[in-house]
Amino acid sequence: SEVRPDIIRIEATTDVDPGKAISVEAEIVIAAPAEMALDRVLLTLNPGLELHEVTTDGSDIAFEHSNGLLELDLRLEPGTQRRVRVRYSGKPDIRFGYLDSVRTPERLPAMESQLYILGYDRGLNDRRFVALMPAIAWLPLAGAAVESKGDFDLGPDFFDVDLQVTVPDGWLAAGPGARHDQGTTDGRTAFRFSPGAPVDGAAVIASVFESFALDIEGLRLEILLTPGHLRTVETLSDARDAIRERVADRLQEFAEAGLAYPYDGFTIVEAPNALRGFGGGWRLGSVLSQPGMMLVRELGFPLARFDVPFRDESDWQDHEGGLPQARLERLEEFFINDFSGGNLFTGAARSFCLTQCSARGPGREALDWSLDELGTLMMSDTRGYFSAHLFTPEMNAKIGQAIQGHLINGGGGHFADSLIEVFSSRPAVWKAVLDTSPVDIDPWDDPQKAIDGLSLKSGTLAQVIYDDLGFEGSAALLASLRRDYAGGTFMLEDVVAAAEQQDPGLGRMIEDLLTTTNLPGLVGDRADAYRLADGDDGGARYQLNLVVRNDEATPGLFRVTYYVGADDDQEREESEPLRIDGRSAVRFSTVLTRPPTGVWVHPYLSLNRSSFRVPLPEVDETGVVETEPSEGVTVVEYEIADSNAVVVDDLDDGFEIIEGVERSGLRLGAKDRDDAELDQGLPVEEFGPLPRVWSRASSATAYGRYRHTLAWMRKGKGESRAQFTGVVLKPGPWELEIHLPHKQRFRVARNWGVWKMAVVQGDDRHEIDFDAGEAPRGWNLVDSFDLTGGEVTVEFSNETTGMIVVADAVRWTPIGRANGEAGR
Repeated sequence: SEVRPDIIRIEATTDVDPGKAISVEAEIVIAAPAEMALDRVLLTLNPGLELHEVTTDGSDIAFEHSNGLLELDLRLEPGTQRRVRVRYSGKPDIRFGYLDSVRTPERLPAMESQLYILGYDRGLNDRRFVALMPAIAWLPLAGAAVESKGDFDLGPDFFDVDLQVTVPDGWLAAGPGARHDQGTTDGRTAFRFSPGAPVDGAAVIASVFESFALDIEGLRLEILLTPGHLRTVETLSDARDAIRERVADRLQEFAEAGLAYPYDGFTIVEAPNALRGFGGGWRLGSVLSQPGMMLVRELGFPLARFDVPFRDESDWQDHEGGLPQARLERLEEFFINDFSGGNLFTGAARSFCLTQCSARGPGREALDWSLDELGTLMMSDTRGYFSAHLFTPEMNAKIGQAIQGHLINGGGGHFADSLIEVFSSRPAVWKAVLDTSPVDIDPWDDPQKAIDGLSLKSGTLAQVIYDDLGFEGSAALLASLRRDYAGGTFMLEDVVAAAEQQDPGLGRMIEDLLTTTNLPGLVGDRADAYRLADGDDGGARYQLNLVVRNDEATPGLFRVTYYVGADDDQEREESEPLRIDGRSAVRFSTVLTRPPTGVWVHPYLSLNRSSFRVPLPEVDETGVVETEPSEGVTVVEYEIADSNAVVVDDLDDGFEIIEGVERSGLRLGAKDRDDAELDQGLPVEEFGPLPRVWSRASSATAYGRYRHTLAWMRKGKGESRAQFTGVVLKPGPWELEIHLPHKQRFRVARNWGVWKMAVVQGDDRHEIDFDAGEAPRGWNLVDSFDLTGGEVTVEFSNETTGMIVVADAVRWTPIGRANGEAGR
């Protein structure tokens, strides 16, 4: 909790004797906080190093160096700077560093040894390889080397650096930015690293490497691999020009958008698997990404079999861009799907902004997460994921869930997206997000839950920003933060103001999502399509209109997806991101050349949680509507239509599960089950094997106000039933309808059969046989009933002639009155 000094700049000369000692002479510019004097300067320096001398202005400074803490007898007035020279040497203690880790490999029982996959040595210093990582404090660190909290949370310490590193002749070194050869003397070679922009740490990696380098737009891009691990580069050699073009194009895009790469080089360097790839604190974030540098694990990229998919090169003759482009795409996919901390795109993106400035204060974790993800999206058009907390005995099961979800969704996209979905979309994570805002979360209380919550809310917020601003606007946002706060930190209000400059209203959305638990809630109010008069060229034209409401006070973002054509010739189209204010409605309109067959709403971060289908009446091809075509988005009057219908959904209080004659407790608000495994009282089974008990699943075609879910289970003998209880206000004849989702999602259920249902009111019980096999998706009329005022229950037994029973929603409508979907 002691206030730390601010390190402004480090100039150091380092001599490395591999496996033995390092010696360092450094000049450090140290400043006191602007609002506070320091009676002493507290630094961290590796306890394996012996401090020989500390001076300022030619005068010695008294110091005490014990257990890694270095106290200097130096008073600094508020905002003043002093140059301090230090000289020390010794063999760094590689056990030192990441002192506040919530998980440490050496302290875990054998059954939790999966964490060793990510490495365990905090640094390396042997005769073959040296890794001087920032966390081992081989260079002095500001303050105590533990994560600051509460009022003392100042964020990372950023500084300028100029290093000269001397290694044995024949060795190469990697550091911040490009390596500059300073010549060889007495069998030792010196290299200089002066990246030209602030850094949040200085790592030096040295060994006998083979170098592969490209000079692109004044930037030196280099790969350093050990001599025995060159197969990958040889395999990718014919993609060299494609890689050069890809990197050059990306650098130019960033530069033209105002976010030019700030360092003079970027190095990809191989590191042994023993080197610990995750940091300390509660997050245990990846440390393979360093300013101007990316470490890749020995058993990863250097030994990856990029040759296997291309053994028959003739298979790729028709690939756009040919074999070189195919190899490049496979290389990109390899890094995107690296969930062990080695995502190159995430690492490279950090060097554009977050290695030079970062957030502090309330919401720092959430802000940094969002901006980190934003950079990854800009670099690769997809998000990244890493959590050292994933590496537990349950790791294989969780990855299996991600693989299953990836395959169920058709295997498209990136596996990393499916992994994010598995961890961030769980009911327990949603519950946490809806209970606690990011600025109020205590990540130390449950780190994995915090990571999953941040991945859900802050990660999705990054997608919102990226899709709202586009590449150029996102780059401008990060550029403004880097310009105004390089070498320092910023607060939430600074990001909100910067976002408002890019797009009015976006800043408020960011503030709402990070400081409250409020979310938008979207409703597909109505959709319609009709044929217009043919165009001037004689071609057919069809008008599609969709009205979407936001019934919550928080603004949001969504996309519209629509399909045209028949099943065997269907095309999918998607709108641009559409903004919707709180408690408002918008109409999306577009003109098509073929009749639309379906329309979906894809919210981002919302109470809907996932996409949903809006019922679309079939187009009447025989009639032409004489009206002007409409394109674009229009704000329309916000109104919720009155309805006499009574609707009960599987998420409502009126839904529960009955086992035999006993109430199972599987209902909304149930307290006797582990919330981490349940979704509002029911276990989750997302269209995998047929569930043996009533389970909850999400489906875009299911009914729901915000969330579109259903309950389902395999065929039984009538010992279990799902029931929907609603209240009808007036006696008389009522029609009963039940809602069915699209059957295609239930791949494991080939036969839906006849369901056993019942309507119960008081002592009256009406048994019903409902032919689910013949029923289409959407609302299906069951029958009409004379009801008295009060509660009425619809029961779905698990007895059926088919394979499954699905309980989605029921609707009661008084006969002779307007139909609707609002009564709840």
